Amino acid sequence: LMRTPDLSGVVAALVQAIGRSRRAAAVEDVAELQRQHESRIFWQLERQVQQNSGLAQRCSFQATQLAVLAGAAQALAGRRSLEEVLGDVLASCLDMAGISRGMLYLLGSDGQLTLKEQIGFTDADRQVLASLFGHRQAFAEAVAPGRIIIIPSGTVLPDQVERDVLAAMAVTSALVVPIMGNGELFGAFLLGGRTTDVTTPDSIAFARVMATQLAQALNLARTFARLSAAEERYRTMMDTAQDPVAVSTADGTVQEVNRRWEELLGRPRSAIIGRPIRELVPVEEGLMTNGNAMRTVTSPLTVQVANGAELLMEFAINPLQIAGERLLVSIGRDVTERVRTQAQLMMADRLASVGMLAAGVAHEINNPLAAVIANLDLADVDLSALAGHQLDTTELAQDLKDAREAAE
Repeated sequence: LMRTPDLSGVVAALVQAIGRSRRAAAVEDVAELQRQHESRIFWQLERQVQQNSGLAQRCSFQATQLAVLAGAAQALAGRRSLEEVLGDVLASCLDMAGISRGMLYLLGSDGQLTLKEQIGFTDADRQVLASLFGHRQAFAEAVAPGRIIIIPSGTVLPDQVERDVLAAMAVTSALVVPIMGNGELFGAFLLGGRTTDVTTPDSIAFARVMATQLAQALNLARTFARLSAAEERYRTMMDTAQDPVAVSTADGTVQEVNRRWEELLGRPRSAIIGRPIRELVPVEEGLMTNGNAMRTVTSPLTVQVANGAELLMEFAINPLQIAGERLLVSIGRDVTERVRTQAQLMMADRLASVGMLAAGVAHEINNPLAAVIANLDLADVDLSALAGHQLDTTELAQDLKDAREAAE
């Protein structure tokens, strides 16, 4: 009996055998029994080989995915470009599949396929590989639709192109595998084997898995690169700002400050982040948390800085909604000199007003005094005329002189 998972066949056979009458055991040929035994062992071994083959293929696919992801993780963790580790990734993937030769091409900014890595070739071969065997345009048109191309097939690439590829790679068969993700073409890789047929269904499935993982890794790397560039731009703008800038949560907890705040407070960023913003700016409760959604500008506030000096600063508080989180961006401006200058201008304006007032008062006083002086002069002339009439005017003349000097 052939073994079944639930042994139902064995049970049925036992029941049937018990129900039959007993008969004498037949003497069988020992050699025949041995042959049947070996045949069944071989059959079971073939089944195990088939199952193990499928398992090995799945393990190879998983190993390929892990190799590509490990390369991407290594690049991102080391803050390197994924292209820098693609050589190791390509080599490990080809080793797993038993493929001896491969080339990886990525789409450049000019829209052309550019050779990035090659395995199994000498440096002398690199020029031919870089030119895509002299058929760059044909390859660009062939990989654009995103289909895997089998060489030789004569259905996608011209026969001459296929012959040049096989001759340059020194293989009997090859695969051209586009690397595509989310409808975007990232590049392509070529696989060829001198002793391995790379056009079998297993090899094609392996190549498809490898292309998918490479596309995801490249897309992930580009996303991280864009995020890193955006973060660098944000940090550069923050740190080059001449005004102190702070980002806080809605309850006033500092999440980020720029270099200007570090310079003013004499403390590193790590010692400021996580602290209440009121420790930076002594404002009344609720002002820096800005309960409304409008931009707010504070009046000049006194801020104690690292060198012990006190600065007068105004703060513009802008509420923002980022990824569902309410944040406040506070931008300070040193108005110490402006306030001091305004105070000096106000004092100068007051002094000018006092000067104008004094000039007016002097003018108003000077007019009647001029009349007094003129009349005193006339009186003095008349008094001199009276002196000829033998009158004693000495005392009167002295009085007029005193009045004249007082008026002056």
